[in-house]
Amino acid sequence: MQVYHNCKRLAQAGVMAITVEDSGDGGLNCGYHYASEGSGLLDAERWAANIQAAVDGVKGTECMIIARTESKGDWRLR
Repeated sequence: MQVYHNCKRLAQAGVMAITVEDSGDGGLNCGYHYASEGSGLLDAERWAANIQAAVDGVKGTECMIIARTESKGDWRLR
């Protein structure tokens, strides 16, 4: 709900784009953190839920959501 309300409020204020990140360890400097402190990256389900909440929050506005990840992927793929 925090993601939804924050994105809705920002979009209604006229913000044209909002970056949503998956880091839960303070990767954002704006003060909004949606994971347990020091937890690294959000788990996939919570990350997907945050993106959906952000998109729902800006519906009906011209604001767009930019989803960004800190994940480096598995470099050991065969």
